Amino acid sequence: MREKRFFFKKLIFGSGDGLIREGLDSLPSGIVFYNRKGTVILANDKMTELCYELFEKPLQNGNVFWDRLKSGKYSPGIRKLRMSENENGTFVTIRFMDGREWQFVNRKIETEEISCTEIMADDVTRVNRMNDELSRENERLLRMNERTRAYSLNVREYARTEELLSQKMRAHDELGRLLLETKNLMQKDEPITDEIWNKWNISAEEMIRGKDESGRDLLRLLKEMADSVGAEIITEGDMPESGAAARIFFNAGCECMTNMIKHAHARTLFVRFEERDGYYTARYENDGEPPTQTVTEGGGLSMTRKKVEEAGGLMEVRSTPVFTLVLSIPA
Repeated sequence: MREKRFFFKKLIFGSGDGLIREGLDSLPSGIVFYNRKGTVILANDKMTELCYELFEKPLQNGNVFWDRLKSGKYSPGIRKLRMSENENGTFVTIRFMDGREWQFVNRKIETEEISCTEIMADDVTRVNRMNDELSRENERLLRMNERTRAYSLNVREYARTEELLSQKMRAHDELGRLLLETKNLMQKDEPITDEIWNKWNISAEEMIRGKDESGRDLLRLLKEMADSVGAEIITEGDMPESGAAARIFFNAGCECMTNMIKHAHARTLFVRFEERDGYYTARYENDGEPPTQTVTEGGGLSMTRKKVEEAGGLMEVRSTPVFTLVLSIPA
């Protein structure tokens, strides 16, 4: 919270070196901040460009801009697809003449030092197309013969169990050795190397392969792993009880925990679980230093995306104002 207040204080009163403005202008997303009267505090280049494309007018007043977005009255060929509202803000999705789809979200920002409104715009064309494809695929699967589908699932589950059952004891032994090795390094105040972190990720994944661990068991294991390296995991909501979502959320928690300690010097991982609109969702943030540049998906995050998309889900990585990972898996 302290870092967020500092960010917005700099945003309002200026940073002197123009780094914030320069950083916002480099974002692929549009963003604008304005006060209660609608006076624009800061708008980046992308939001200014979108405003001209939508209304053929400059962005001069935030309240007027948002009212026009909600009205659905845009330049020819542009139309509003949908509008919704939840605890994260008010959402307006718009389709442009060339097929691009942008989602605008309006949020109130209230801190001890500042009160303003933020409008954020993101290109959701790819995400929406994936959702459409997923819906069509689900309809096709529902039309398949139930008996054939059940037989196929049973065959795959049997093969998976036979293949991975032999790894269970080895994974337990490896995790025990790794825990002792990590604690020994911490007691000696020696750095935990990348090799150790990679072993943690591998061992955590091995622990849940071939096992029907409940969501509570996986979450308890994740918190025990965090505690063993001097970190803490604070959760809100309930982790899915079983299935692909529970395993993917567990693996993502391991990845976020190791990354936050290595790169953000954080000690607390915040995870919020929820189920809505037929999806299980997990949102990961930490109390460490925010990224200094756009996060590039490396090995760990790339593998997480692969697993999420194989499960028919969606993954979103945000670098500002803090690092945020959002996963959505079909329920």
